[in-house]
Amino acid sequence: MSGSIARLLLLGVTFHALCIFSIFDIYFQSPVESSIPSTSYTSSPPAKRVVIFTLDGCRVDKLFKAVAHYADRYDLNPDSSSTAQVRSDSRAPFLGNVMRHRGSWGVSHNHAPTESRPCHVALTAGMYEDPHAVTKSWKQHPVPFDSVFNQSSSAFIYGNKDVAPMLARHAPQATEEHYTAREEVDMVREDTTLLDVWAYRKMKELFARGTATRDPELYRKLHDDKLVVYCHFLGTDLTGPKYGAGSMKYLENIAVVDELIEKTEIMIDEYYGNDGRTAYVVNSDHGMDLRGDHGARCNKQN
Repeated sequence: MSGSIARLLLLGVTFHALCIFSIFDIYFQSPVESSIPSTSYTSSPPAKRVVIFTLDGCRVDKLFKAVAHYADRYDLNPDSSSTAQVRSDSRAPFLGNVMRHRGSWGVSHNHAPTESRPCHVALTAGMYEDPHAVTKSWKQHPVPFDSVFNQSSSAFIYGNKDVAPMLARHAPQATEEHYTAREEVDMVREDTTLLDVWAYRKMKELFARGTATRDPELYRKLHDDKLVVYCHFLGTDLTGPKYGAGSMKYLENIAVVDELIEKTEIMIDEYYGNDGRTAYVVNSDHGMDLRGDHGARCNKQN
């Protein structure tokens, strides 16, 4: 009798252990496929280089409009057929002008968790959160992945200490620079927009240094095809939780970034002699609710 009970207990433990293991084996597989060969989309792309701006935590309705009640009127449902009309009271006049007259635009929705690290991976590598990140306490991407940076000839990344190093980690041709935790605290204490100004100044220094006489190697990299420059604007992601996504501070932060993007386009176009071969991409990794919270899947946060 005791032998039968022992065998039954052993069978039960084995069964439950197998079930627990099967959960990890089925659901905790990395989506990264490392065996897929790289292919060229076209032999003559319309742009030689791309400059990417990310407004961390920027809500699309707040970018489009400055009026407070517009957030309630705007339908954030991706299946909706309604569109936003940008009027003269836009908080971002430069981007509003680009949207109306010479650029393509749309509303993108990211996937939960709507946090900076996985959302930046989604933006630059085209995939959502890797379940293996649980082994790194959700702080790092544990598996090397293909992204726009390691497909570039050279990449320059400027921004936050949690984002810039992660994007450059698997791209040996990428150069990243970020402010320290102490510098971030000091800038936030004074004004969160200083984080965005910091990234802009680093990009300005890059192109000022990239002349044939001052730095020939950098000059060559900046004039190669498949160049990627990435500018991470963190200000809105910190202004929102601090003051609220409906606050004037949040809207003013968007206005500052709008001006920085305009200055960057003028600077880079002048550097390349207005050759028309630079593509500019402006996006946000995620949104937030009016209290500044994010991480969930609701439309205002993704």
